[in-house]
Amino acid sequence: KQVSTQSTGILEDTNIMGEQMSDIYVKTYLEGRKKEAQETDVHFRSLTGEGNFNWRMCYDMEIIVQENKMVQKKKGKFWHIEKTVKKVDPMFYIEVYDKDILSRDDLLGSTELDLTRLPAPSKTANECTLEVYERDNF
Repeated sequence: KQVSTQSTGILEDTNIMGEQMSDIYVKTYLEGRKKEAQETDVHFRSLTGEGNFNWRMCYDMEIIVQENKMVQKKKGKFWHIEKTVKKVDPMFYIEVYDKDILSRDDLLGSTELDLTRLPAPSKTANECTLEVYERDNF
């Protein structure tokens, strides 16, 4: 999904020519696993609020297909021998930030994807359009 920062009014920084710009990056994580979030590199000095990232983010996950749930195993207290098993909805979160040096990074936009409701893959690039989402009510 393409995210634009122009509509958010977050292009606060200016370059030497007086043009507004933003230093953007993308952060992703799975439901209940925010500590394992992955980030792209920073796309510096985006003048239009757009950035292209050729980045692969890989997550190990176990899904119970019959229940449409993702299994999370976490170690409880240090005296617990077995890991605690929790079933959660398989949600994938995508957040776009403006990188700041002296202050907290600004959240420009976010979305969440339900991994159980993704459209079927397209066979060709021409078939891969947003109409797939409209047709299948995603």
